[in-house]
Amino acid sequence: MRASFDIFERPMFQPLVKDKEAAVDYVLKKVVRGNKDFKEAAASEFPNLSKEAALKEQAKRIVENILYTGSAEKMDPISALRKIGLKFLRDDNYKFLKRGEELPDVIQKLLGKGDNLRSSVAMTTAEMMTQVYTKRAYDNLSKVLQNSGQLVKTEAQAMKFPGYEQIHKIPGLGVLSSDIQGLYASKELANALKSTRGP
Repeated sequence: MRASFDIFERPMFQPLVKDKEAAVDYVLKKVVRGNKDFKEAAASEFPNLSKEAALKEQAKRIVENILYTGSAEKMDPISALRKIGLKFLRDDNYKFLKRGEELPDVIQKLLGKGDNLRSSVAMTTAEMMTQVYTKRAYDNLSKVLQNSGQLVKTEAQAMKFPGYEQIHKIPGLGVLSSDIQGLYASKELANALKSTRGP
């Protein structure tokens, strides 16, 4: 089973304290000590700390940047993992990374690796419930917009909207369908519905 990472799936994800501390220790030993620029940055940024404490603070900063890259930057997870490997772990081998399992175990744990069956089932259930609620919301929105005359059932009725469009694919529904699909709307409304993640 392929690993998934909570940091890409859950917006509010925070790693366990012990996993974060383990990542800081790993980055300190394997990354900071082996890179002159990180050691110089530690000395200049933390002049009032001992050399060892300054290096540890630099390692903490790198770990925070790893977490930021995983959660805040809306990029493809593989691109994010490559960036973490190249930019923060300073290992050119990650340039061709194809799966998260290639990263060190301690970094995988930091990012919330979940490859066990329980976590996969929980994630699938959450996704299904999200799709069900999205479907209900679009069904209700369909009624409101039809009652207000902004959505119509036939192409003939849609002639009142120059450049009208039929609504087909709606994001966030997964394999479900909604009453809103197949109806006609103005081009602006149709584009708004296609570009949102849910009402």
